[in-house]
Amino acid sequence: MSGGSFMYATAGAEMRPDLKSMPNPGPAPKAKPRKSEDSASVDLTKVADLHVLSADGKSFSFKDLYLRSSHGAASHSQTHRTLFIFVRHFFCGVCQDYLQMLSASIKPEALNSPPLKYPTQIIVIGCGEPSLIPWYAETTSCPYPIYADPSGQLYQALQMTKTLSLGETKPAYSPGTFVGTTLRSMKQMVMSGPSIFKGGDFKQVGGELLIEVGSGAATHTDIAEPLPYKEYGSSEEEKTQTQTPHPATSGQDEQAHVVWVHRMQSTRDHTEVPELRKIIGLD
Repeated sequence: MSGGSFMYATAGAEMRPDLKSMPNPGPAPKAKPRKSEDSASVDLTKVADLHVLSADGKSFSFKDLYLRSSHGAASHSQTHRTLFIFVRHFFCGVCQDYLQMLSASIKPEALNSPPLKYPTQIIVIGCGEPSLIPWYAETTSCPYPIYADPSGQLYQALQMTKTLSLGETKPAYSPGTFVGTTLRSMKQMVMSGPSIFKGGDFKQVGGELLIEVGSGAATHTDIAEPLPYKEYGSSEEEKTQTQTPHPATSGQDEQAHVVWVHRMQSTRDHTEVPELRKIIGLD
């Protein structure tokens, strides 16, 4: 790979500066409304049994992740949601910027209280090797669970795009320069030693996917409708439930539906964080 191609592939965009030393740029620009792609384009029956890996190499089916509630176990009487964030290779500086902004803007405790309609969890999935997950979580300050799909089977089944295009618009979540982010990505790769080629496919881009599980599971047309807020996470039993995968069920209580989906069309095409907050019901 030539030097120019290498820089282009590793970063996919720009350098994350020291945010503490930056002057206040004023109010962030309003995110452009992004309509959901056709939720029917995601067939959960085709992806439910595909597997991802945790940092310690344990294998979980995709449905294991969205069938369990944000409290870690089955929630038979309540609807719950899972927002999946699919990122590029683990050395992509733009996706690192995105997760940093997302983690700073949406705290885990905010996902289990009003104004959310239902308890929600955020899960990050990358296309690299699971051995890089602890480093990636520390680098991005991400408090959410991170899994890996090094085979790319889940990305492919979800029809995620492969491209090196930067796209036409520079995102608000990555304010730095192309050269800066490229150099940062290259440095991370070199410093990773034997993991230099374990970050994942440079061309693979991701997206965001919101899945709702429960008897009241909505379709994407319900996303802007006022649904009754339910109290949750209050029982002692629910508070002490352990982080165990939910077994697959076929009952009506555990219907899973895709509420919203966005597939990136370029390396800098994640849904802007302010818009994502609106989609899950925080704003």
